[in-house]
Amino acid sequence: MYSEEWFKKKEEYVQRIKEDSEFAKENGDLGPVYGTQWRHWKAVDEKGNVVEIDQLNDLIEQIKKNPSARRLIVTAWNPYEVPNMALPPCHTLFHLNANEGQMDLQLYQRSCDMFLGVPFNITSYALLTQIIAQQAGLEARRFVHTFGDVHFYCGAGDRAKWYKENLPELKNSIKNANDQQEYLKILDWVEGSVPPEENGKEGQDHVTAILEQLSRTPKPLPRMTIANKRFDKLTIDDFTLEGYDAYPTIKRAMAV
Repeated sequence: MYSEEWFKKKEEYVQRIKEDSEFAKENGDLGPVYGTQWRHWKAVDEKGNVVEIDQLNDLIEQIKKNPSARRLIVTAWNPYEVPNMALPPCHTLFHLNANEGQMDLQLYQRSCDMFLGVPFNITSYALLTQIIAQQAGLEARRFVHTFGDVHFYCGAGDRAKWYKENLPELKNSIKNANDQQEYLKILDWVEGSVPPEENGKEGQDHVTAILEQLSRTPKPLPRMTIANKRFDKLTIDDFTLEGYDAYPTIKRAMAV
């Protein structure tokens, strides 16, 4: 990975997605998902012309002019285009609220993969909160995360059956755990009892990963600084994360 040959193959892969619609459909084209809906929502005006609505730009301009507005909303859920998306939007809608120079962002997420998806969503929306607040000359205060369908994955076949049969005992053990070491004891019990994962579905059991994460003591939070640029001119080099001291990665596979 990241060799000269790897980068060459990556460029060829991206180009093929752009040029071969059938290949793209199978290997990379997600359809009109988040970015399209946030910045290129298509609508028909009173003259019958197709127009594009840049929700994100409009939101930022609105909060600059009227921070106390109650209509500062961006939605990714477009009923007309949902059938054309590879996966309907999980993080569906976000709403801004500002008061006395501070700004909160609330997200409604309809479908929540608690181990792989949600931590990424927390990170990305906390960053989005800070970006928008900076654009509007406000202080980012809170990111509020509202969940719809909350779930975690436990593998397939006999492994899933074991979790189903032992779920009451597992839930009770976790409920009564008082410190990080007790989560490790539960992890030892699970790993010593649960059947092996099916071939081709390794890593789809997220329960063991969650228990390992629960056994860790949280570290001090890092601080993000962002260059003073218009939001759509920012690049990866404009973000600086200071004081990030991470634990070793806990890897698991996507189950969907």
